[in-house]
Amino acid sequence: MATHKHNFVRGVEGKIVKKIETGTEEGQVFIDIQFQDTTSCVIYIGPAELKVERAQIIGWKKGNSFVIKELM
Repeated sequence: MATHKHNFVRGVEGKIVKKIETGTEEGQVFIDIQFQDTTSCVIYIGPAELKVERAQIIGWKKGNSFVIKELM
């Protein structure tokens, strides 16, 4: 029987999604969930184990992004 482990990303409940981008950066796959309040939750997936390695709330202004909070 397969066992499953779930991790929950806190700090995003109630936010309105503007758009979602995916891609690769520095050998990692990422999912960037951008919110209408000019923040985003970026989830990075490592190449070896296909697991979420980190999640962050990121703000951006005029094309520059910055980490607001490390979520995991």
